[in-house]
Amino acid sequence: MLKKILAIAFAAATCASATATPVTYNFSYVGAGLNEPYSGPDRWISDYRIAGSFSGEDKDHNGVISETEVSSLKIEGTDIDNTEYIQQSNCHCSMELFSFKLKEQNLFFAASYTSWRGVYSLITNTAVHIPTDPPNYSTYYFTPDTIYTLTAVPEPSTYAMMGAGLLGLAIAQRRRKKST
Repeated sequence: MLKKILAIAFAAATCASATATPVTYNFSYVGAGLNEPYSGPDRWISDYRIAGSFSGEDKDHNGVISETEVSSLKIEGTDIDNTEYIQQSNCHCSMELFSFKLKEQNLFFAASYTSWRGVYSLITNTAVHIPTDPPNYSTYYFTPDTIYTLTAVPEPSTYAMMGAGLLGLAIAQRRRKKST
């Protein structure tokens, strides 16, 4: 009887650690077209890469994480946290739009970062505009050849639940062997 109570308590504790929390996703875009208005025709840059991550939770259970449900957005290591002004880095960061459809794994957002070095704007699935020294004003843009990847970062509780399941299977297998 004590073994059953301990098993139930262990299972309940494992399930309790799997409560809904924000999930973190990593994303990247590899390859882009380059438009330089004063330097000739557009060209393909195969090694262009932009990456980041976001954390969010579908609080209203509609299958979409929107900008009000995002707890963190990082692009190339810069926190886009909707602050009006970050004193130490003299920059302005903002996230104008955000939508992540959970079922389709479709990510769309518009974010910008302004500092003394220039304005960086990223609109996923469309273009990333990176003005460089005037009058160049280059624009990198995504094409059908741009490779988009998105991966969920597993949480520690996922590993705990998997370990508990494997332990349960091992115990059940051991009992079956003893009974035969």
